[in-house]
Amino acid sequence: MEQSPTNQPKKDLSSSKKDEPKNKAVIHFPKSKKATLSSVKRGMMKGPGVFKKMKPILLAVLISIIFARVVMSVFDTEVPEQSALVGQSEPGGQEVGNTVAATKIPALSMWVVQAGVFKEVASAEMSYRDLAAKMPTIQTLHEGMFAIWVGVTSNEAAAKAIATQNSTEETPLYVKQVTRPPVDMELAEKDATWIKEVNDFVLAQWETSEPLAVPEELITNPPHNEKLNSTFTSLETLQKAGVQPGVERDTAFLLVVEGIWELSQN
Repeated sequence: MEQSPTNQPKKDLSSSKKDEPKNKAVIHFPKSKKATLSSVKRGMMKGPGVFKKMKPILLAVLISIIFARVVMSVFDTEVPEQSALVGQSEPGGQEVGNTVAATKIPALSMWVVQAGVFKEVASAEMSYRDLAAKMPTIQTLHEGMFAIWVGVTSNEAAAKAIATQNSTEETPLYVKQVTRPPVDMELAEKDATWIKEVNDFVLAQWETSEPLAVPEELITNPPHNEKLNSTFTSLETLQKAGVQPGVERDTAFLLVVEGIWELSQN
C-alpha cells in the first residue's frame, strides 16, 4: 500500500540546519583612521621611533657634506703662475728680503760734548730741560749714568769747537771720547740694510761741515723692527728740517745718533 505524502516521516530539520555552513556569516574588520601629516609626525616622534633612530645617521651625513664642501672650496683653486710669486712670501711665512737672521751692528766710536752726568734720572731730566731750551741736547745712558750731551762728532777738534761755541760760566762743557761695542741683533734683511745705511749717513755727515740731505730711500723704505722706530722718527724730523744749519736740525741729528748709540740698550 502506497503511503501518502502526508504520511511520510518528517526529516529532522534542526539537525540539518546545524550541518549547513553558515554562508551568511559577516566578518567585521576594525575601521582604520585616515592617515594625516600630523598623525604621521606624532607617530615618528612618539617613543623610540624611526626618526629618532635615524637622527644620528642623518646628522653625520649632513656634517660630512658640509665638511666636503669646505675642503673643496679651499683646495679647488687655481695654482698661481711662478711670476706671480715674486716678492711674495717664502716657505715658512717670511716675505722675500724679510728673513730674520743674526746681524752684527758695527762698533761706534765718537767724541761727545758733555754738559753733565747724573746718578738720578730726575736730576738729569731737570738739566736736560734747562739746556734743551738753549742748544741742541740729548739725554742718554753711558756707563750706568745719565749723561747730557750737546754735541757729537767723529774727532776731538770738532768736539772742542762745539764746546767753545756753547760753553758758559753757568754751563761748562767738556769733551770726551766714547765707544759703543758691536751689537748683535735679530733683524730682517731689509732692516739690517736700513740701519747700515743710516750709520753710513751719520759717518758721512761727520766728514763734512755742510749739512747733508737725508737719503730718500731711508724715508720711503722704513724699518719694520720696532727697536728702530725712534731712529726712523728722528730721520723724518731731520729731513723736514732741511739742510739749513740751526737748532732744529742739529737736535734732530743728535737724536739720530742717539738712536744708533742706544741699540745696545734695546
